[in-house]
Amino acid sequence: MVFLLPVFLNLHAQDIHFSQFYGSPLTLNPALTGLFRQDVRAAVIYRNQWKQANSAFVTKAFAGDVNFIVGTKDKIGVGIFVMNDKVGDGIISNNTALISLAYHKVLDPANRHKVSVGMQTGYVQKSIDYSSLFFGSQISSYQYDPNLSSGEPLGRTNFGYLNLNLGGVYTFKLSNDIDFQSGVSFSNLVKPKESFVRSLAIPDINKLSHRFTWSGTMRYQLTSKVSLLPGFLFMRQSKAIDFNIGSAVGYSLNTDKSTIIRAGLWYRAADAVIISSGIRFKNYDLGLSYDFTSSKLNEIKKSPTVNDHARIGAFEVILTYYGFLKRPVPAEMTIPCRFF
Repeated sequence: MVFLLPVFLNLHAQDIHFSQFYGSPLTLNPALTGLFRQDVRAAVIYRNQWKQANSAFVTKAFAGDVNFIVGTKDKIGVGIFVMNDKVGDGIISNNTALISLAYHKVLDPANRHKVSVGMQTGYVQKSIDYSSLFFGSQISSYQYDPNLSSGEPLGRTNFGYLNLNLGGVYTFKLSNDIDFQSGVSFSNLVKPKESFVRSLAIPDINKLSHRFTWSGTMRYQLTSKVSLLPGFLFMRQSKAIDFNIGSAVGYSLNTDKSTIIRAGLWYRAADAVIISSGIRFKNYDLGLSYDFTSSKLNEIKKSPTVNDHARIGAFEVILTYYGFLKRPVPAEMTIPCRFF
């Protein structure tokens, strides 16, 4: 690939995102830390994007959080998120480690209204492999010659910074069959600099922009076996906007709801159609999704190095474990009510 350093310096970094955003709460909103019925939650995430275009984005992550009861109803959540993200067949690597803390306050005696606030901080380290880059000055007789000098003032091979995210969530339980959750978060509050170059004629101004996220999910138990699971996600970072909307349908294979299968259809505006499926078996939840790209990125198929029949998309899998550690049954109980 031909890589121009001035262009590289002015790239505006964007945060990672997952198609199954509802399955990665610690990257969605720090207030979601520990906000679940069980005591402990642990998840592994794998995402492979644009492999067919010979420029794979591969993300591997682990998330874990636990909650502790405060008083009789409130909870404190503590979590950790670690990630390795490789861009362009490993040319650029992102290693991230975050810790999060949240407080969940029950607002009424019937346990129907809950407000959560959370914060998240940690360290991000990024590195680049210059040996995998091709420069225009290294092209001779239409061929790449690694013995030729790049002619570029290459910078450092890695850098790191601390980051800070804040968020809030409101949860409402109308009845045992209907509940709703929505929240907002604000990420990259310190606006860290992201640049491999320290001192050149071009100013080091490539800062990671603030990111605003608004999301919501709902569960509606249509029948004893069928549930509707709609949701949405809106993110804005610099001039980039990401809007996802869709729904999944769940079907219980047994009366105790210990085994539930689901299928869903989602749309990311001006980018992709996403199909999802999953199964929840006792304490484990497995989610699968595939992005069918609908944007102009599909035009990359015209490149002679890309298979004509290649689907430019992304595959994602999330495996989550839920467990009880300190009490045999949950302490939460919702009293059904016809009114808001």
